[in-house]
Amino acid sequence: MKKFCKVIILDNLAEYEGIIVTSFEAAKSFFENIKNKKFNLVLRFQTDEDLNETLNYIFENGNICLVAEEVDFISNAYGNNKYFEKILKYGRHKKIDLIAISRRPAEVSRLLTSQCDEIISFRQNEERDLDFLEKRGFDREKLRNLKDFESLVIN
Repeated sequence: MKKFCKVIILDNLAEYEGIIVTSFEAAKSFFENIKNKKFNLVLRFQTDEDLNETLNYIFENGNICLVAEEVDFISNAYGNNKYFEKILKYGRHKKIDLIAISRRPAEVSRLLTSQCDEIISFRQNEERDLDFLEKRGFDREKLRNLKDFESLVIN
């Protein structure tokens, strides 16, 4: 994360610490006050409306790294949040870097995986996930045998 100057973390499970906001108005106020300074901001929204307004604001303003923890809350094999989908499709034009984290790679949106420069995987045992990752170039047996905190990378 040190590479990025402006980082916004979508924290659905309340796992991150730092500057935490829980509404779009609080996030917008933070963005307007911080201007061009470096920051890490943790978003924990209670409503879809706050999430949608913030994702739209991020898209409109760009130049940010968005971390989507447990990305399947907003993007999965069955569909995408429409504001997140806009970031997936066109965010590169707005200088939006995206780090998407999921425990089940087979359940992530194909649109999201089609936009990945890298896929990093830790140990996998579920057949659907192994099938998915094998199709993208991972060695299935190596994935099964990774130790704790070991990973493989495909780019």
